[in-house]
Amino acid sequence: MVLEELKLTNFRNFPKAVFKLSRATTVLYGRNGSGKSNLLEAVYLLATGGSLRAHLEAEMINEKESFASVAGRLAEVTKAEIIKKDPQEEKTLVPKLLKLEVTLIRPVEVPSPSAKSRKRFKVSGIPRLRRDFAGRLRAVLFSPEQIGLVVSDPSYRRSHFDLVLSQVDSKYIMALAAYEKARAQRNRLLYQVKLLAANVYELSYWEGIMVINSVIVNKARENYVEFVNKYLITNRQRFGKLGYFKLIYHPNPLTPERFSQYRDREIQAEKTLIGPHRDDFQFLDVQINPDKETDLRRFGSRGQQRLAVFALKMAEWNFLKVSGPSPIILLDDIFSELDEAHRQIVLANLAGQQAVLTTAEEGVANSILKGLPLIRL
Repeated sequence: MVLEELKLTNFRNFPKAVFKLSRATTVLYGRNGSGKSNLLEAVYLLATGGSLRAHLEAEMINEKESFASVAGRLAEVTKAEIIKKDPQEEKTLVPKLLKLEVTLIRPVEVPSPSAKSRKRFKVSGIPRLRRDFAGRLRAVLFSPEQIGLVVSDPSYRRSHFDLVLSQVDSKYIMALAAYEKARAQRNRLLYQVKLLAANVYELSYWEGIMVINSVIVNKARENYVEFVNKYLITNRQRFGKLGYFKLIYHPNPLTPERFSQYRDREIQAEKTLIGPHRDDFQFLDVQINPDKETDLRRFGSRGQQRLAVFALKMAEWNFLKVSGPSPIILLDDIFSELDEAHRQIVLANLAGQQAVLTTAEEGVANSILKGLPLIRL
């Protein structure tokens, strides 16, 4: 699947804009604040149905407007049946066009800054639910801020799980949504139990729903980490002599026994203290000392941490590719953060893939990325 055209309306700082993208690598060059990251965010919105950057999705709507839309035209190449004059004639590859569109509508009935926007999804003009929309286009985003996957808090790493798996697994999306809905109901009930306004036995209904769906969530995350580690082991040479990493998944499983064990504490806290919403994973470096795996968060250099995230992103790209079309790779101003050796590693790994790179440095655009299709913002 190749993204050929991106059309933005009232999205962030773009009142109206149309961008044509190369089937290989496109470079976005512009000063800080020109909208480079916004454009990548728009592509990611088309892929996942959500934003990696916005705390509130209404932030993606131009502050002077009531709605915003992002539309993408994709070229899909499939084998088409043709009338054969010669029985030995091979099937041809015929491009098919697919149009994706996300519309964000600012809430007007509740003039609160925390009010959520409404979203509408369309595939080739036909309305769809998010679970049927996400994954038509697939995208992998790598930005300097994503070093947080190594050094930030667990919620940031859990969002990585959700954004990746939502592109390939509709069962995961539904299980996670059902789990979070049941958790919210259980939290309200815990508060009522604490006030003696509800019976503790009423918790079991929501706990049953949470256990069933947590199994699906945990298994999908476990399978993803296993895939990543297999990729990292078999592709170590692609990331240089310091590119020996692996992930350790720390699940927080649910069982009736664990609910019973934590119930008194949860009633006092008025919230659920166990479950997939407390999952985490950890980066280990297995190269510095082969006999002792090292926690990159505590002992890795800044360059190592960035390289580990890039290695994870390439594993993510391959994970998405296995189950469908090749994802588009989005690199947000990362070359200023890397030394020459790591820059060359990144470029070598992009060969033959559709990618969009941003840079605010004219020197990078005119030297490292010279000769690639360029869009100036």
